[in-house]
Amino acid sequence: MTVLAVLSAGTLTWQSAALMAGLMAVWTAMGLLVEWQARRTLITLAQAVPAGLVTIRWDAPGRQVARLVWGAGSDHHGQQSRP
Repeated sequence: MTVLAVLSAGTLTWQSAALMAGLMAVWTAMGLLVEWQARRTLITLAQAVPAGLVTIRWDAPGRQVARLVWGAGSDHHGQQSRP
């Protein structure tokens, strides 16, 4: 009986490790896919945005993270800021 218990414990541990590795691989792949899609969306938007459009990104209510002026020339660089 002792040998059977040791073998089943090793099998369960191996299966648990394989399951965790698989879940981590899927989690990583999904994260990379989401990041890739977000970047593609940003690139597509940047290609079609009118010049001078101002985009403000908020991190929390009342806290501005970034302010972007799309299509701005060198004369608008002073307007781009990170407060």
